[in-house]
Amino acid sequence: MTRLHLPRTVLDRILSLVTEHDDPATETGGIIVGHDHGRTIDVTGVGEPGPNAVHEPWRFTRDLQYAGKVAADAWRRDRSQWIGEWHTHPRGHPAPSDLDLRTYASLLRNPSLRLDRFVAVVVTTAPKTIIAAWIVTSTTVGRLPIRILSSNE
Repeated sequence: MTRLHLPRTVLDRILSLVTEHDDPATETGGIIVGHDHGRTIDVTGVGEPGPNAVHEPWRFTRDLQYAGKVAADAWRRDRSQWIGEWHTHPRGHPAPSDLDLRTYASLLRNPSLRLDRFVAVVVTTAPKTIIAAWIVTSTTVGRLPIRILSSNE
């Protein structure tokens, strides 16, 4: 079974971005960068939404230009690649929605991205904060166990 390795510092950054978001009634998010080793997926960082992101109650659209810059910077830093996205569901279940799944399917079909699978981290914020990870392929969607790494791991 594949497992997501999420450093505590990266988790804290996601939660900080959720808290800083101007309108808690709308979704926010950003890309996830890291290394997919097959049985483990190591997250090395996350992006902010970007200045041109669209935040709506039931949908988040990333700022593609900003996301590209985050991915390019990660590649130069440690050869991390864009492996997925994190986003909030302010009033929903911590699982990808039908719209999310359609978006991920189109990303998986995009030959320039060369993605075999996509990591989706969904954060609910009401009534309490819950974080869940999912692995999406062209044929399956499944929960992805998260291992929170301390700073010395």
